[in-house]
Amino acid sequence: MKKISLILLVILWIGCDDNGDSANSNPIISGRKVYIVGSDDDGACYWVNGSRVELPGGAWATDIVVVNGTVYPSGTGEASDACYWINETRY
Repeated sequence: MKKISLILLVILWIGCDDNGDSANSNPIISGRKVYIVGSDDDGACYWVNGSRVELPGGAWATDIVVVNGTVYPSGTGEASDACYWINETRY
């Protein structure tokens, strides 16, 4: 099930430039960063241009917004509580 969810997240990727502005739906984006949110066997995380970033204390990340280079993922914590992160700091 996690592999299917991750594939769906990859299909529904979010492309943002360095200022967090949404990109068009073209999968080849020159000069922009691609952010994908989700989880793997190690817990909640997101990927930036294919590089994994761990979200400490998280079980699953469901949404992500990038504004002026600051990353705001949200999801669920390890105790099934709602949470969000600012960059990699959990709240």
